[in-house]
Amino acid sequence: MIIQALNDYYNILLNDREIDIPKPGYSVAKVKFFATLSREGVLLDLTPLGEGKPDWIELTVPEQKKRARGLAPYFLCDNSKYVFGWDFDPQKTGVTSDYFVAFKELQEQILQDVNNDKSMAILNFLQKWNPEACLSHAVIMDKLELLEKGKGGLIAFKLDCETGYLHEDSMILKAWQRYNAKSESDIVSQCLVTGEIESIARTHPNIKGIRNANKAGATLVGINAKAFESYGKTQGYTSPIGESTAFGYTTALNYMLNSSKHRIQLADASTVFWAEESGEFCESLLLELCAPEKQEETDGATHDPAVTAYVKNSLESLKAGKPIHERADVNFYILGLSPNNARVSVRFWYKDHFGKLIRQVWQHHQDMQIVDMRQEVIPISRLIYETIPRNSQNKEAAPLLSGALMKSVFTGTAYPLGLFYAIVNRIRADGEINDIRAGFIKGFLKRNARLQKDEVKEGMITVSLNEQNTNVAYRLGRLFAVLEKAQADAAEVKLNSTIKDRYFGTASASPRAVFPVLINLAQHHITKSKYGYITDRNIQEILQSVDSFPTHLNSEEQGLFILGYYHQKSALYQKRDTTSQAEEVIDNE
Repeated sequence: MIIQALNDYYNILLNDREIDIPKPGYSVAKVKFFATLSREGVLLDLTPLGEGKPDWIELTVPEQKKRARGLAPYFLCDNSKYVFGWDFDPQKTGVTSDYFVAFKELQEQILQDVNNDKSMAILNFLQKWNPEACLSHAVIMDKLELLEKGKGGLIAFKLDCETGYLHEDSMILKAWQRYNAKSESDIVSQCLVTGEIESIARTHPNIKGIRNANKAGATLVGINAKAFESYGKTQGYTSPIGESTAFGYTTALNYMLNSSKHRIQLADASTVFWAEESGEFCESLLLELCAPEKQEETDGATHDPAVTAYVKNSLESLKAGKPIHERADVNFYILGLSPNNARVSVRFWYKDHFGKLIRQVWQHHQDMQIVDMRQEVIPISRLIYETIPRNSQNKEAAPLLSGALMKSVFTGTAYPLGLFYAIVNRIRADGEINDIRAGFIKGFLKRNARLQKDEVKEGMITVSLNEQNTNVAYRLGRLFAVLEKAQADAAEVKLNSTIKDRYFGTASASPRAVFPVLINLAQHHITKSKYGYITDRNIQEILQSVDSFPTHLNSEEQGLFILGYYHQKSALYQKRDTTSQAEEVIDNE
């Protein structure tokens, strides 16, 4: 299913004139240098392609298949070990004549029937070049520092006084296509994905761009141990996938992993998404709802008025409580990948109609809405970040949380209990109750009530303070906020710490242990405060529905305690701002 969807998307990209994606037999490579040759094959110069970081540019080159063991040169674009027969890595520096010989033999084999200036230039160069004397060549001596710095960097070729690279010449391309067609696998069978009879891929191209994966690339599909073989079949022949399909799905995946319009990072999961159509309309809308800061970055790069209008109109419909209609029936896919040594693990996989997906994502944001929220759309990655200790050197969240959260957001199911516990524990540990943490707790409780079809309970969980909510845990959270405010009002200077810093964790878990002490302390604060009578009235109103202080609050009740505290604190400071404004008006009069 995943490979088929990726292969189908490759065909969509291939037919899109706005997208530059390699055709079969070619790949995109990060090239660091180009070598300028004279028609006689003399090396005239070596020029770095990148400026600063990155120190490379992406070029479409003849396909560079995965290198395992042994010598495996590429055509007209390779590293210095193959091109010059010398390894410029300071730790491994030395001659690599066997690599150079393999590179030379491949170029001669492919170009033997090509008779033009460009092919003769590279063939003459290879005939004349002596790896043993590499370091004494004037160009190498001049560029030695760059070569050592760019160790392992790919090198392409140009002919002096001409534009374009040698591998882009039409006659050379035809020679490459003839060679590539002959070099396909000798094993011919039915492809599991397309059903076509074709050459079967022994190994699949590498996937590049997965965070923390092997820099050379990792494998999504591959077998490299006898324990996984069966019926005498080895490697890719165990699960036969055609050469063209293996090329198609990996090319599409690599394209999206390197595109800010198709990718977001969620904890350790590199997440790509795509619609079964061209144009990137759906992708832009999902990006706006899941990672608005990424959408701002991409808008500046390629500003398509039609896409911008679609995103704007869709958001207006959602805010008005209406579903989107345009492109609602388009199939949409989301794939989360995480590193696993030289392999890639599938963290999550999701497929649905785009309209349904957007409804679920928008519902997630509506569930999380809470008073004083700084922005209407909270990036999903920002929510996961709230589970990480602020002083932790490791800023990675628990790997499983991202997949579980994405599943709940895209399917409308219950939020992961592990994420709820993680945020509640973070609040108890560091005492920080911001809009994102409180918003998720509110969303978690509200969604659970909805899924349990408890309309009364769901209605009690509101965006702002609900004075009609008689839940004891919610009321105790409100009470704690009032007691904290009483302490602040009684103080003549700003306090370095409040009862929240000392008692919040215990109060939210074991109220009976601390609330009698806090209420007695509050009486002292009330007598010192100018507005103590207001605090006393608030305490009486809150405690009307509290017969006794519970010995223990369970995890859901702790969430309600936190929500009540956040709501009440927001309401108290809003009232204080209103009172201050009124007093200022009276003073002016």
